[in-house]
Amino acid sequence: ALENDKTKLEFSISNAGKDVGYYEQMSKDAGASTMMAGCALEALKAAKADGRGDDMVCQMLDFFASRVNG
Repeated sequence: ALENDKTKLEFSISNAGKDVGYYEQMSKDAGASTMMAGCALEALKAAKADGRGDDMVCQMLDFFASRVNG
């Protein structure tokens, strides 16, 4: 995370997933395509399913590292 200080970006993975989900739905409703929402939402959902929903967004790096390193 950010210099090992998760308080530098206090926004949970669950909240980020909710907001990105809103953005994705808004884009669909407007008939607009979005490159960002799909990938970001899937990553946030995977982290939440892994039990990291209460972690901060900056800790997504830890989640990705755990997937790479096993």
